[in-house]
Amino acid sequence: MFKNVRLITFDLDDALWPTKPVIMAAEQRVYDWLGQNAPGITDSLSIHAMRGRADLCLFNLYPLQVYL
Repeated sequence: MFKNVRLITFDLDDALWPTKPVIMAAEQRVYDWLGQNAPGITDSLSIHAMRGRADLCLFNLYPLQVYL
């Protein structure tokens, strides 16, 4: 069925539907996982602090052309 699929994209700018609730829920799940598996991270950063850390964003760590 998906043999010919070559690209999957995600709409994250609310153009098609509101994505903020989904993104925030996903961030909470990741934060909970980190609390279980890497408690040193969650001990030093709240989820609110993590959301504010632009330097942790993949787009800032890797140039955009990596994704194109």
